Amino acid sequence: GAAAGAYIVSFLFRTWRFRVLLRTAGRLATRGGVFRCIMSGWFVNFILPARIGDAVRGLTLKTTESVPFGVAMGMVAVERVLDMAVLGTGIVFITLFLLPGSDFGVLAAGAFAIALVIALGLLVVYRYDEQLATILGNRYAAAEDAIIALTDSLEQLARNPYAMVLSALLSLPVWLLEASTIYFSARAVGVELAAVATATAGIAAFVSQAVPVTPAGIGTYQATITAVLAGFGIDTSTAMALSLVDQFTRVAVVYLIGAISIVHVGFRSRVYFRDRTNQDTSTPTHGDQQ
Repeated sequence: GAAAGAYIVSFLFRTWRFRVLLRTAGRLATRGGVFRCIMSGWFVNFILPARIGDAVRGLTLKTTESVPFGVAMGMVAVERVLDMAVLGTGIVFITLFLLPGSDFGVLAAGAFAIALVIALGLLVVYRYDEQLATILGNRYAAAEDAIIALTDSLEQLARNPYAMVLSALLSLPVWLLEASTIYFSARAVGVELAAVATATAGIAAFVSQAVPVTPAGIGTYQATITAVLAGFGIDTSTAMALSLVDQFTRVAVVYLIGAISIVHVGFRSRVYFRDRTNQDTSTPTHGDQQ
């Protein structure tokens, strides 16, 4: 009920934020199209490990919204940097003002480290774009265009700090809504969680899934929430039960909406592949007359 509703609304804010990033990078995409591409990517992430769904999001944005793959993946990386920065800042606030003396500061270090690694990766691509384009372009024809598009989008982002601030601010409701699903799941099993316990468990679980080794972080998600809530006096069996309820809610939402999105994206992508086939089969003497 409430947990599912909060989780769905978090994706609406994710859509808003990603459209801001794309628009700042010089690429316009429809609200519905971006939402379906995000849900399609999450659907795959909940089936396969290692965030393979992020690449699916990039591909579906290319085939349905005409966003270059390099730009889409670059904005996904920027989105991840913002997520880790917001989560890290949240745990710093909790550690300094709400739980002084706790060991949760290591979570902030982990979040900031992940953000730094991704940001450095983007910086390397931006700084050495010509060299990378030459090296990769010799093997993959589309790589050069993707890198050029990515660096151009990063330049436009750098020229618009206000858009980056807006994107960071939009990250707040995303993660507040995500954390609220833990609170509502706890109520479903008869537990009233304090706000600080909810936020700490949520941030810890989200950071632990930054590089998931299992689909949807299954196993890691439950173990992290259970361990954190045990530190707040919640017995392990109850903590495990609420984490399972929360995970089930998330999986149900993503599988349902994601499956519908995948089908819709598949139909819309037919136009892209048909046009590409026509271009490949056309000859210089028989140009496209459309």
